Amino acid sequence: TGTKVIMKMKILAPEELLLFQMGMTVFYLRIFGSFGILRFNFTNSSLWKLRFEIFMISCSYLIGFLLLQLGLRMVSVSFAVTMRGFEPVTTCFMSIFILSEAMNKAQWVAVSLVVVGVSLCAGADRSWNGNGLFVLFLCDLSFSSRSLFVKLLRRKCSGLNVEQMNGASIYFVTTMIGAIFLLMYCASKSLGVASLIFK
Repeated sequence: TGTKVIMKMKILAPEELLLFQMGMTVFYLRIFGSFGILRFNFTNSSLWKLRFEIFMISCSYLIGFLLLQLGLRMVSVSFAVTMRGFEPVTTCFMSIFILSEAMNKAQWVAVSLVVVGVSLCAGADRSWNGNGLFVLFLCDLSFSSRSLFVKLLRRKCSGLNVEQMNGASIYFVTTMIGAIFLLMYCASKSLGVASLIFK
């Protein structure tokens, strides 16, 4: 809701808003780590060995949030949040087709209930449109991809005998890299505008 308000008031550009959100996430995660509330267990050598998976996790995470912001501009907050609830379904199907994982009967029942629930909630909301629905579906796919790459990262940790990165470490590194990408983009955008002014 706060994101929608900021976008409506045009306080920040979409990429600036996301940079602020990710920057603040990195900041408070670091604070929690300093006070011992969270434990980070990554090293520079382990990050280098897992660079592909970490890069893909960061990109999926960043693209997911950019698509979510785009979706929020196209539909109501309630519909966007409802569609975000569809992510477990896309994650389950992607895990079946990409990771060859199997689902038991209870999991299929849970997936069916999510589909029915999201369909009922979305159908009751008249603010949505086809483009918004498609963007939010891509958003779900992006966040599902992030989950799959986390799974691949954990598998690679086992294969390389590298200590398994805990959830706090993965989240911290993901947001830090995402913030760096956004900072580079915003800086290049600003430099482009400056070069036009002083040309």
